[in-house]
Amino acid sequence: MNYNKIREHYLKSDVANEIIEYSRDRWIGIHCMERDEKGKQIFHRYINKVPIQINSINDLRYIFEVFSDCRPRTFYASINKYHSISDKDNLYLLDNIYAVSPVWDIDNRIEYWRATVEAAKSIVDILRDYRIKYGLFIKWSGEGAHIHLHENIFSNDVRKNIHPLDIAYSVVEYIMRKAMDSIDRIRREYNIDTIKVENKVDISRVFTVPLSLHRELDRVAVCVKPDKLNIFDISWTEPSNYRHDTRWREYKVGEGDDLAYKAYEAVGGYPYRIRRRRKTKPVDSMIKRWLNEGEL
Repeated sequence: MNYNKIREHYLKSDVANEIIEYSRDRWIGIHCMERDEKGKQIFHRYINKVPIQINSINDLRYIFEVFSDCRPRTFYASINKYHSISDKDNLYLLDNIYAVSPVWDIDNRIEYWRATVEAAKSIVDILRDYRIKYGLFIKWSGEGAHIHLHENIFSNDVRKNIHPLDIAYSVVEYIMRKAMDSIDRIRREYNIDTIKVENKVDISRVFTVPLSLHRELDRVAVCVKPDKLNIFDISWTEPSNYRHDTRWREYKVGEGDDLAYKAYEAVGGYPYRIRRRRKTKPVDSMIKRWLNEGEL
């Protein structure tokens, strides 16, 4: 797609509205078409040293204006939701994170998209065993898919007892372990070794926002609810005729409470040490590492 078409895509009202609502209280990242001296796509998370946010269509327009030389292509949002985003130092304070979205990352190649759908079904089936019904959606990510739980399925009572980052990490890990036999079966049935499911929950993790374009493929990050997985087709992700389910915003408060407690008891919390004030690698360094490893 040429850059004018990309810009037009993001400024369409339906696309902009989905991105704005999903991005609320999240820290935004942007992949651009321009590349650095090492051939890597330029990635931005700040404007004038201030963390990027998207709260309105004017914010989107401003991003395209500020980064016009770099030509924005793909939009990401943090799995964390913050009380405040204006000060980058606060983004590393656990007390500033009020919710975290559990996300399973299914990595594959697009030609094996049917295997990706089967992997998504296997995880959805396990989640249903834990009575997760409303706050669950699948988002196509270009080559693979992301399975999201809406962060609001965990009640305030649970979040007071277990930090949201610990909830997200343990829930993803707990369900992923239970899905491994099914993923191995899918590899055998499709005779592929490309598919994998990973727990990438991290304090600085970002995933593509709904209706974003992929950073390389001309594919749209459409959302699909579990009741439509059986009829999903890869053609739904075509930019000229995408098919997107706006029900990704549905949830039922407390739906995930039992799962959160069971997962935390079995797995424990986020395993990496976090300080109240950052003394670890800044997020920009972590993002660059993920890019080098092909994780975004």
